[in-house]
Amino acid sequence: MELLWAQLLNVMAGLERQAKDLTALACSLRESLLKEEVRKIGEWVLEQEQEMQRFHDLEREREALVHALGQGLGLDPEYVTATVLLDHVPPAQRAEYRARLETLKRAVETLKQEQAVNQKLLRRSQEFVHWLVQYLITPEGAAPMYDRQGASQQRSYYHFVNQAL
Repeated sequence: MELLWAQLLNVMAGLERQAKDLTALACSLRESLLKEEVRKIGEWVLEQEQEMQRFHDLEREREALVHALGQGLGLDPEYVTATVLLDHVPPAQRAEYRARLETLKRAVETLKQEQAVNQKLLRRSQEFVHWLVQYLITPEGAAPMYDRQGASQQRSYYHFVNQAL
């Protein structure tokens, strides 16, 4: 049982490191979003996906260890969480477990906040691109254009852009 507790502490430390790495990637992604570095954004997103997969793998391992410890302690598997286990940690590991649990929670919360900011920036960028495309292809509300004789024409800007190209 003591080995399971040690493994859980190691996995929680790994999750914390992974959350911090993902937060750093999210900050880099935000910088690229603000600078409109499309190629860099793609690179950050791919790297973030790989790191998220590692985080997910560690989280599954953590869940399995929590479940195994809960079973070993005779706890209802449906209600066993890392927080519930806090009352059952051996005294020698209790302080470290509590510290790991708190730092992991903070790291994940910080990651969620950074991701929320990036999602908002991406959503705004998508809205702008959608608006721009609609502006280019929709004649409604477009300013009139004039032919060579001065007659008003109501064409989409998309038509005008295509002619210019």
